[in-house]
Amino acid sequence: MCYQNGKKILPPPLLSAIQEYIDGEYIYIPRKTNNKRPWGSTKGTKQQTAERNQEIFCRYLSGIPCYCSCRRILFVI
Repeated sequence: MCYQNGKKILPPPLLSAIQEYIDGEYIYIPRKTNNKRPWGSTKGTKQQTAERNQEIFCRYLSGIPCYCSCRRILFVI
């Protein structure tokens, strides 16, 4: 998601109408329903998370202790 300048993309009458409701602030315009993408599909985040969780689970099943923190998971070897 990126920001666009309303003056560059909206016709002046529409921009004036929007400014009646919100002036000089950010506004989020959601995607159309048929254009929505599933979470994690754009950058592969969903796949990376699934792979990480699978690795953690496999190590857990094999008895390797793991310590979790906010930023990383540490495995004791």
